[in-house]
Amino acid sequence: MTEAYFVKDRHEKDNTNCHIILAAKTRKGVGDLNFILSEANISGYYYRPRIDLELLLSLDPKDVFVTTACIAGVFKYGEEESTRLILRMAAHFRDSFMLEVQYHDTDKQKELNRFLLKLYRTHGIPLIMGTDSHFIYPEDTALREHRLEANHIRYEDEGGWYMDYPSGAEAFRRFQVQGVLSDAQIREAMENTNVFLTFEDIVFDKSKKLPTIYPHLTQEQRNQKYMDLILGEFERQTSGMSDEEKVIRMEGLRYEADTVTSTGMSDYFLLDHEIVRRAVEKDGVITKTGRGSAPSYYTNSLLGLSSIDRFAIPVEMFPDRFISADRILSGSLPDIDMNVANREAFEQAQTEVLGEWHAAPMVAFGTLKRLSAWKMYCRAANIPFETANEVGNQLKAYETAIRYAEEGEEVVLSDFVPEQFSNLIAASEQYMGMIDSISPHPCAYLLCTEDIRREIGIIRINSKTGKKQPVFAAFIDGVTAEQYGYLKNDLLLVDVVRTNQEAFKRIGMQQPDVSSLLEMTHGDRDTWRMYAEGYTMGLNQVEQEKTREKVMRYKPKNITELAAFVAAVRPAFKSMLPTFLERKHFDYGIPAFDKLIQTRDMTSSFILYQEQVMKVLQYAGFTAPESYSAIKAIGKKHPEKVLPLKARFMEGFSAKTDTQSAEKVWKIIEDATGYGYNSSHAVCVALDSLYGAWLKAHHP
Repeated sequence: MTEAYFVKDRHEKDNTNCHIILAAKTRKGVGDLNFILSEANISGYYYRPRIDLELLLSLDPKDVFVTTACIAGVFKYGEEESTRLILRMAAHFRDSFMLEVQYHDTDKQKELNRFLLKLYRTHGIPLIMGTDSHFIYPEDTALREHRLEANHIRYEDEGGWYMDYPSGAEAFRRFQVQGVLSDAQIREAMENTNVFLTFEDIVFDKSKKLPTIYPHLTQEQRNQKYMDLILGEFERQTSGMSDEEKVIRMEGLRYEADTVTSTGMSDYFLLDHEIVRRAVEKDGVITKTGRGSAPSYYTNSLLGLSSIDRFAIPVEMFPDRFISADRILSGSLPDIDMNVANREAFEQAQTEVLGEWHAAPMVAFGTLKRLSAWKMYCRAANIPFETANEVGNQLKAYETAIRYAEEGEEVVLSDFVPEQFSNLIAASEQYMGMIDSISPHPCAYLLCTEDIRREIGIIRINSKTGKKQPVFAAFIDGVTAEQYGYLKNDLLLVDVVRTNQEAFKRIGMQQPDVSSLLEMTHGDRDTWRMYAEGYTMGLNQVEQEKTREKVMRYKPKNITELAAFVAAVRPAFKSMLPTFLERKHFDYGIPAFDKLIQTRDMTSSFILYQEQVMKVLQYAGFTAPESYSAIKAIGKKHPEKVLPLKARFMEGFSAKTDTQSAEKVWKIIEDATGYGYNSSHAVCVALDSLYGAWLKAHHP
């Protein structure tokens, strides 16, 4: 159901913006409403998204139900014109159209109800009760008022106007007090609201919705296309390698390819390969490294999505962290995050590959943060301006300190705001998390088999980049997309990608791939001296002063150590950081546990990467997909999800060790997952830094 803006002709500059209620009776009706509301944003936008008679009458009355809405409906056009419009709508929608009467005790509402009653008597158009509720629970009255005040929205005196959601008896009483409708007409209008119970029960499909660029081929044929692509590139990239190196990579390729093809995910990789290929043809620049867990898949490097060959990196990577058969079959989709220097080329490529309105930016919902929640509370509670302003400035300083804190630095609110204001701050926190705004997502794009205008809906939003042209975005956020099986691409604009690419261009050199970079920096004292001696200005991850001091203390000498360092300076590792920086050996004295988390490149029992946590959870009896879900739950600090995990972990781990060890390890897991990196992401971040270090050492 939606309350839309209506004008007679959406192509005219008409800001009448009459309200109209539209409700889907069927699943098809949902798509039809999505489409006309998308058009309201695309072709009908004039200060507001507007539908018109053309769009409204394109709806099938078998699929959509319509009411005339509140006093802000088509009545704005005057009695004669509104009568003409209402009769036109009634003729089209027939039993799927009703006149909405409301119980407000105001002169305007009484006048409107009398007008509707005349149409009811003359033309036999049914009446239906509307509530115009702006909140459901009485206690939400204050929240609504505070929210309006925060946005400087002030309505005229609402005396006699009800914004709540009353009981049936109370609604009946209000109509009687209003004195326009007879008791029989009131009952009829109220009973007609049961029409909504006759609508189709609409259940939104949560299955995976993976677009394909080869819809005419069978899944087996698409799998073969994927295999032909990666095998052809494998032959090209390994032409100069030894037989032993080829065998190792071929084993990895077969393992990954079997996971992809057996789960029906070939289309995803074929799609992104084609998008990146076309974007590069348009001078699009994608990072040589990557982001997240995708670079742990060797086949992604064959597809041009990264230049990381996990078999050539001395840091152990775990392909199952990216995708596994268990995770895919449990409902997840792969997720390749791409760092790019110029997003427009990739946007154009997505549209070319999938077709217009089959790819679009997603939305992000902004929520009230501490400072904005404080401002709202001050208005509501009549806090003196001087106090509100003073504490607001202190909160602003606190937020700034958090934003610019060094890795591992703890910022405490009480250091900024005096104790006498703590109760006021606590009271204002009830507003934190309220949705405050909607904007284009900074990097996420929806990729859809169906026309997004009909499947999801398109919304027009102002760009956050300062450009005048609007953004037309799919009206869905990342959490909802994941929940309902929609595919998204992350195209993150990253400064270091552009900086590295431009720097190599300036010295007349093509930016080397990762394997070449590792050869160039292996044993190269000048490059590693940049970290040891603190020449880190402009280098990814180590530019801030306190991190610079840490890297000078640690003195990384290779990519393994640099990747470990960028993971170790996360806040959750703070208690272990001194031991790590001093390069002291460390273990927990639990042989089975220590053996489990130590890797070929890290013989101390530091839990630096999420993959190590997943190993421990699986040791305690969790399945692979369960261990992945557990990391997300613990990392996001959802108490209702974490407590059951702990009980199960304690039981499983204690059975193999003892209760004391289980408690100790659980605390380690909690600490490690708060801001944990996966190993491939740590490698990517380190490599982006290393490109800069080599440039600085050899082309200062």
